[in-house]
Amino acid sequence: MSSKKIVFLIICSVAIFLMAAPYIRTIFLEKEELLLKAGVYEVGKDLAKGIYDIEAKDDVILQGKSYYKGGLAKAIPFQEGEFINIEDGSVLITKAKLDKLDTARNEEYIIRNSGFYYVGEQIEPGRYLLTFSDKVTEIPFVQTIDKNREVIQTFDLVKYREVNIELTDTMILQIEKTLFEEIESLNITLKKLDS
Repeated sequence: MSSKKIVFLIICSVAIFLMAAPYIRTIFLEKEELLLKAGVYEVGKDLAKGIYDIEAKDDVILQGKSYYKGGLAKAIPFQEGEFINIEDGSVLITKAKLDKLDTARNEEYIIRNSGFYYVGEQIEPGRYLLTFSDKVTEIPFVQTIDKNREVIQTFDLVKYREVNIELTDTMILQIEKTLFEEIESLNITLKKLDS
């Protein structure tokens, strides 16, 4: 083979690789699950933007919040260019399924994990009494936001251990068991009120 043909084939191969690289990178970024160890990861570079469920595989600090081994954070949205900071352990990140929450007795939802819950998909719209475990001294952080992450309402659970809330199809219910630590025994209850 002549040297001109070899140079031509090399140039064609490099051109094809350069054109295909963004597509190949996207394929590898959009895995169904990803194990991330301690470190800093950039959304769009190390994983695709999207909505993820996160499971702590060890006692870990994720985004400054402590999670116990097996602790979950549900439907966490990550946007292009955001950074994910993991200290002391690893987490398993999977694409969120946004499954409808099961109701317990008397049309109650018992929410056991911090995260974002989509009204209309996971929780039925309506009026609810929101309470939390009375056996804990920690106070959860609860608010409703819209699809653009704009706050609609934040609920004062420091002053009131139960509040009436109205949930509509356009809302996302954001629950943080506490702002700095995921506490296994702290559960949030939404009890449907008569309309």
